[in-house]
Amino acid sequence: MGNAGGSGGAADAAVNASGSMPLHKPKSASVLVQFTLDVRVVARVGNRMRPGRTGTAVRELTLPRPVVIRMPEPVVRRMLAAQQDRLQDPDDHLGLRKAAAATPSD
Repeated sequence: MGNAGGSGGAADAAVNASGSMPLHKPKSASVLVQFTLDVRVVARVGNRMRPGRTGTAVRELTLPRPVVIRMPEPVVRRMLAAQQDRLQDPDDHLGLRKAAAATPSD
């Protein structure tokens, strides 16, 4: 798309395409979280000629590669503590097992 006035159109496009983003300083430490993503897609198709007739299709799939996102460390710690049966840190990157072993239990 061109700029009608012709002033700065190519320069603005070059700046926007450079990939530079404003710097945002994180408020807390963050960690990378990897997980398997299961997706359920539901499609409903309505018939405009006969309003009462609709068709529904459901497809469930697991993405072939794990998903990795960056999350705040305190959030991940809370998630691991709340859902120990479903979430895990097998290599103890956050040191939760070390901290649990250091605190004496009654």
